[in-house]
Amino acid sequence: MPMPFQDPKTEGLLERLADCCKLDSLIMDKIFVEGSRIPVLHSVDINDFNRVMDQFRERLVYKQREIGKWNQFQHIVNSILKIEKREVLVSYLSKMFQAINSTDTQEHNSDLILDDTSPYRFHKTSFSDRDKSLIDESTEIKEPAAQYTNKPNKRVNTKTIRPLAAVIQQYSLGRVLEESQLIQYLQFTLLGNTSQIFPLIEDGIQLPSELNHGMARLLHKIVEPALLYRYLSKVIHDNEVHCHHISQAKVAFLSQVSRELKRYTKIINNLFLNIDELTLARIYFELKDETIRLRTFYNFIRFLNLATHAFLSQLQEFTKFGDVLIRDPASEVFTISAAPYYQLIRDWLAQEEFNISRYQAEGLFVLTRPDPWNEDKLDFVLDKEKLPTFIDPDLCEKIFQIGKMIIFLKREVRDLQWVNQYSNKLHSLFSGEMDSTDFKSFIDYEYQQVSEHLSHIVYNELDFQRYLQVLHGFLLAGNGEFIESLMSFGKNMLDRNVTSITSRDLAELLQKCISLSEIEEKYIQGLDARLLDLDQRRGWESFTLDYVIDGPLSIILGDLKEYLRMFNFLWRLHSLNFELREGWKTMSFLKKGLLHGCYKDLRKLKVLRRKDKFFVLSLHDQKLLMVDRLLRKVNVIRNLFIKFSEKVISFFKLLIIDANYQRLQQLFNGKTDEHNEMSWNGVLLPDDEYLETASVSFAPGSMSNESHTVYNLDEFVELHRNYISSISRHKFVNTEGDLSKGKISGHYFIHQLNNLTEFVAKFVIVNQEISHNIVELLNTQDEEYYKVSQHRLSTLTNTLQTEIIEQFSQKLRVLTDDLIRDDDMELRFFGLVLES
Repeated sequence: MPMPFQDPKTEGLLERLADCCKLDSLIMDKIFVEGSRIPVLHSVDINDFNRVMDQFRERLVYKQREIGKWNQFQHIVNSILKIEKREVLVSYLSKMFQAINSTDTQEHNSDLILDDTSPYRFHKTSFSDRDKSLIDESTEIKEPAAQYTNKPNKRVNTKTIRPLAAVIQQYSLGRVLEESQLIQYLQFTLLGNTSQIFPLIEDGIQLPSELNHGMARLLHKIVEPALLYRYLSKVIHDNEVHCHHISQAKVAFLSQVSRELKRYTKIINNLFLNIDELTLARIYFELKDETIRLRTFYNFIRFLNLATHAFLSQLQEFTKFGDVLIRDPASEVFTISAAPYYQLIRDWLAQEEFNISRYQAEGLFVLTRPDPWNEDKLDFVLDKEKLPTFIDPDLCEKIFQIGKMIIFLKREVRDLQWVNQYSNKLHSLFSGEMDSTDFKSFIDYEYQQVSEHLSHIVYNELDFQRYLQVLHGFLLAGNGEFIESLMSFGKNMLDRNVTSITSRDLAELLQKCISLSEIEEKYIQGLDARLLDLDQRRGWESFTLDYVIDGPLSIILGDLKEYLRMFNFLWRLHSLNFELREGWKTMSFLKKGLLHGCYKDLRKLKVLRRKDKFFVLSLHDQKLLMVDRLLRKVNVIRNLFIKFSEKVISFFKLLIIDANYQRLQQLFNGKTDEHNEMSWNGVLLPDDEYLETASVSFAPGSMSNESHTVYNLDEFVELHRNYISSISRHKFVNTEGDLSKGKISGHYFIHQLNNLTEFVAKFVIVNQEISHNIVELLNTQDEEYYKVSQHRLSTLTNTLQTEIIEQFSQKLRVLTDDLIRDDDMELRFFGLVLES
């Protein structure tokens, strides 16, 4: 039935419009009943027209997902708008508005979300290629109206069914921007610039509200590189202002980030050259890899606050990543960022210009601190907290030692010719890029070369072993003849009060003893004698030796305080032993001289007393018997103390001093390099290709130390420190730690030994008084004076017995018990020796 106001040119348009809009025949009949006449509107408001178009787009695009039908609908509307007669055009548009209002009410009550198996679903209609001819007004095409079935389905669960409008309401809100319009502004946004649609805010980009859910999700992914680009650009700008506060490795990294941003800018500009061919989906896929790269750089930026070694270590960790999109840029960034760090290593190895503040500022693992063995010097130490993970710790140790040895050879030894040759060769070898294997081989080679030359200098030119021998002889009492000559020639002087001993007296004594030792002049220049404590009564207790070593060797030997500490301890033992032996000689002289006649009378007296038990003793006879008993007792005690002192001296000389000295000499004279698993013959050299590139021979450049073990500078220092510490801080003479205490007494061994030597020193004094009183006693004929002398000798005898020998024996017993029960076999042996 023909519809009113139907123009022949537009016949069938409304049927097709109904088909696009899913309007069934009932609705059409309701609107276009036969004979009904809808009043023709003379005008249609543009806002109403836009509202209707938005409703159609919502129905077809967002509710029914029929994008094709939406395109067909647009063609139909365009065809309607071409109608020349205004009354007919307005009539068609009015009927379209009424159709929309009618279907909106019906769909609100009946539209349900149904699965594909539901009998209540709409049948899908398709448009053939002929539908494209709708724009041709002379063509009449009719399609069957959309039909739906009304058969019930028992499987439908009406409780779970929700209105379609309620489900999709969150996905379509208001007007939706066109994709082409969004793309026009995206280029500015992706380059970090603000625009009308995508304005920049403080911490991000504000997306327009006129977006559906899918478009919004896609744009969130598309604008991510823009946010990353903006953030990275800000970091670059901020660090350009403060670049003088960061290391060169970080400056190189930021330069690489800047190059990456320029590369990204070029990609964006090339992408938008053909803007008409772009879609949001294509932009997303084109920038997907670039987004991952920028994310990687964003992660790198987070490490800028770390120290240089930690920063580079974190970069190197990303080079192990499995994804090439992360691994490749990480490898490139690490190579560029680590280049200044490796250059810093080369400068440390060459030491052409020493600048410790630069090494520390750039994060190299070098630290300065006061030398604990030499307060006047600074020592370089390996800062283990700054070791990078991309260089093996052992290799870092070798790098540190090479630089330290070059500093020693250049500044202390002044071996400039060899250092210059080494530096030139180093530049030739280090000029090209090396992989990790070549770098390790290069460091191993340089370390071996420099260590060999240093060892040659220390052994042969600095006379390291000879000076150790001199120190062992002078200050550790290794040269027994020299110590004996000091005591023999200095006896008269050392018996005097310290206030009467002059520096000239000490110099003459020392010179006289040195002349007998036959030691080269160069090794005795540093030897000196002096008095420690002027408050002491006698020179024996205050006398000491000093030795001064200047020049490069002082760096290795350090402070000689430990030697002086041991000399003072050993000097006391030797001096007491010497005075005991001198006391024996004095008594022997008295027996052979002054007491010779007395002893003849004593022998006669003993014969008479054996014959006659009631023989009456004269005053002279009483003197002889008293002196005989006293001398016998003194001699027994003296012999006890002489044996004790000799046992102690022998223990220190043989088991502590000489044993450690021999062990040290074995470490120097060994044929193998025990401190390093790699000797010269076994060092891993670079491959042939690298040698050809470097055009430098890897033959050893320094003299070989075939008869000596090769050590670096710190190892020489450590060997000497361990040697002297093993002597001066032996558990028997140490005053720290429970290991130096006896298990029985709980007292330090050295304190117990010092107490015992105090008794010996006291005996020496008492012995001298006894000798003096004996001489006076034998020379007097006065009976009263005899009684006084007798009382004095009796008091001295009691002192010997109660205050010296008994106390000494008791404390010696405690010391031997502690030694015998100690875990150290040497101390156990010493305890058994003292007990015997």
